[in-house]
Amino acid sequence: MSAASPQIPSLTANGSGPAPIVEELSARWTPILRPMTWAQRLAALNDIHDQLTEDFPSMEELCEVFPNFVAAMIERLGGFDIECVEQAHIYANSIDPEHRATAGAWLARKQGPGAQYAAM
Repeated sequence: MSAASPQIPSLTANGSGPAPIVEELSARWTPILRPMTWAQRLAALNDIHDQLTEDFPSMEELCEVFPNFVAAMIERLGGFDIECVEQAHIYANSIDPEHRATAGAWLARKQGPGAQYAAM
């Protein structure tokens, strides 16, 4: 998103919740994210998050929308078994409890005591 992107309307003002904005964001960004590696997707999601931080009128709204967007994006990509730390970090940012649990279990196996994993 560019700095000239329009302001995202308040979620609380019209009571619409995150669904319409999440659908728009996931429809817009998933095709762009699809050909990327998980490391590239994580970097792009960090940039998207930074832009949304500027676009949203409140942190509360951002914290409602972004995890829902991450879950929708994962679902649009088709969902995958976690294979790398970047993918685990993306799944951990999803609103979906199954995504978060999968990420937590993967990270515990790979980064827990005795794990043969070097953090990036």
